[in-house]
Amino acid sequence: MDRFLTAKLSQHAATPDLWPREGLRGVIKGPNGDLLLCILPSRDAADRAFPIAACVGLNAAALAEADRWADQVYPVLLNARSADDLVAGLANVPAPESGAPVLASPALWQRGAPPDGPEAVITRLFGA
Repeated sequence: MDRFLTAKLSQHAATPDLWPREGLRGVIKGPNGDLLLCILPSRDAADRAFPIAACVGLNAAALAEADRWADQVYPVLLNARSADDLVAGLANVPAPESGAPVLASPALWQRGAPPDGPEAVITRLFGA
């Protein structure tokens, strides 16, 4: 996941005004199966920009179920002020349930838009 975020989104974290209000959602290949992501731009205490993300096993989820999960994760990522806040908040978010059609990896999307290849979404949003 870190490699994906660094390679694809880290250079765009410094321009949060270009990001969708509720962040990006994504599916990538993980070491033990597909991962569902919720990704937001963030800054650390030293004002360095980076993408912050939460992930969970995709569990053969369909788009509606992936969006349900991301809708619950978004405020946790947005409001957590410490790692403990993040861990505690995410512990209360149930994993997505399986459904059809299953999301295919790799993909990115924003709420209300269909999933697409990561490069197409990045180009559309950030122009690069």
